[in-house]
Amino acid sequence: QSHRRWHVQSLDLSLNDFHPEVKGSKKFLVALRSIFEDSETCPSIIRLESCSLGPAACRAIGKGIMTCYKDNDKEVLQKDRRSMSLHLCGNEGLGDSGAAALAAALRTMKPRGEIFDILDLSWCDIGDAGAEAIAMALET
Repeated sequence: QSHRRWHVQSLDLSLNDFHPEVKGSKKFLVALRSIFEDSETCPSIIRLESCSLGPAACRAIGKGIMTCYKDNDKEVLQKDRRSMSLHLCGNEGLGDSGAAALAAALRTMKPRGEIFDILDLSWCDIGDAGAEAIAMALET
């Protein structure tokens, strides 16, 4: 049985309430992780602005990225790489913990940080510790 794979160029779920206490948010986190696990079908632009996301969303994204890079050949990823923009602005619940979760995933990539052309973390209440984690993860 053949399954048809769809490719969505841009996914905008901004201004939805995916707060951890909202019913169905755990399913959303599983779906969020799966989006990043497949480099072939992952949209090149993902907007999750002002969605009440917290560190759990960054962990889901990070786990998806790490699975993608672990399960795929590095050379294939570099050859097929599309530029990706991830917009998480306005999610004040992300904070330093969310930044640290994304940083952990970025550190798994070689060369570091090659998955994102744009990573927008504005208005996410990230302090010095989170900014330092992201900066260290992007250093080559």
